[in-house]
Amino acid sequence: MYSVKPTSELNRIMRLPVRDPLAAGVELVDSLSDVFRLEGHPVSLRPLQALALSECFDLNGVFIALPVGEGKTLITYLLPSLYADDRCVLIIPAKLQEKTKKDFLQCQKNWVYKPYVEIITYETISYRPTIFDTIQPTVIVADESHNLINTRSAVTRRVKRYLKSCQEMNKKIVFVPLSGTITKRSLMDYHHLLQWCLPASLQPLPINWYDAQDWAQALDETPPISFRMDLGALKGAFGETLEEARIGYGKRLSTTPGIITCAEKKLDDLPIEIRLLKINDDDINDVAEHIETYWETPTGIEFNNALDKARHLKECSQGFCTNGSSSRLKIGLGFGQNTIDLCDKL
Repeated sequence: MYSVKPTSELNRIMRLPVRDPLAAGVELVDSLSDVFRLEGHPVSLRPLQALALSECFDLNGVFIALPVGEGKTLITYLLPSLYADDRCVLIIPAKLQEKTKKDFLQCQKNWVYKPYVEIITYETISYRPTIFDTIQPTVIVADESHNLINTRSAVTRRVKRYLKSCQEMNKKIVFVPLSGTITKRSLMDYHHLLQWCLPASLQPLPINWYDAQDWAQALDETPPISFRMDLGALKGAFGETLEEARIGYGKRLSTTPGIITCAEKKLDDLPIEIRLLKINDDDINDVAEHIETYWETPTGIEFNNALDKARHLKECSQGFCTNGSSSRLKIGLGFGQNTIDLCDKL
């Protein structure tokens, strides 16, 4: 059986600095809350929010992988205030435009406000390839950054191209990805995002793609290739069994400066908002036909694999679809027969 070999990259990662994210954040809460809250408003940052803002300023980038309910929205809202003289751009999914506007209006009641130069969508990037050249941002905040995990998609390539061009011209560029789910599937989903937002000295994965792929083959729940690689050198570093090694690597990841993450918590007390809009079968069938023909959503986001496409088609067959001409999630009450037929073929 193939196994992960000991490399200089493994040695470098094991020597990375360590900090307790919660304890470090607690120490920052009072001072940073005073900086960002409006005078006379009795609100405070949470520890991980304070840590994210502090380390983003210190490192010119941070990787935020917090589950729902941990306050990513307020972090996103406050990030432009860290960079008073910079051009900050926020990227969000089209379906979150309305929600983001409402959330930001709510935040303005208690916190200082520096608006983004522009809020754009992943869908916009897919059909406007030169949008970054036009806006010339110096800070890019990518909410729901799991939309960038496919390194072959047009959206991901355009973000990468702009970041690379800034680095080659020695222009300042800060990249901040945020997501609640990006670390759940594969190490390779966020390997490139780490390299975009953190310096090489703080990378918690091997910088070399082939070494990182070996780690994924050993640690991922579902390895990228069909076989699982033996832990090999990772046993001594993170744990003797696969489960121990996953836990050990998770601890190494979460305690690395520049990485803001924590365990998920119960969602019992979180509010949920459901908007119901009725659409007809023709709309659903049009979306299904586009997905089957072009292997992308109607708004231009390419699928990572056949399973991703099948999942999207299944959602359409239940009446859920995103219309390319609208930024709102549409919930249909009927079933598109063409969609069901397509799903039956998968």
